[in-house]
Amino acid sequence: MSREKPSREWRERISDMLAAIDEIFEFVQGQTSASFAVDAKTLKAVLANFAIMGEAVAQVPEEVRARHPAIAWRQIRDMRNLVVHVYFAIEPGIVWDTIQTDLPELRRQLLAVLQDQ
Repeated sequence: MSREKPSREWRERISDMLAAIDEIFEFVQGQTSASFAVDAKTLKAVLANFAIMGEAVAQVPEEVRARHPAIAWRQIRDMRNLVVHVYFAIEPGIVWDTIQTDLPELRRQLLAVLQDQ
């Protein structure tokens, strides 16, 4: 595997984030908080998508992030760090609440970023 980072435009990174959100919604469709909490495969798949989102945010230029201060850019990156470094302390209930409460609005905001540009 090459160590070189593939060069991708920041709009593609936003699209990656949107794809990750859509996949998370697909993974949890039909689940409840309780069923999600005991479904290790789905939880890990969802967490992988949160990690992708955090990596993508790191590649969005500061000037783009500054133009859209309502987006929780830092929290998205922090979530990635939790998933990657503190995976053993992840609380499924908090992840579930994040999916239900924060991701629909984040999806709308990210679509607006792409339309703004």
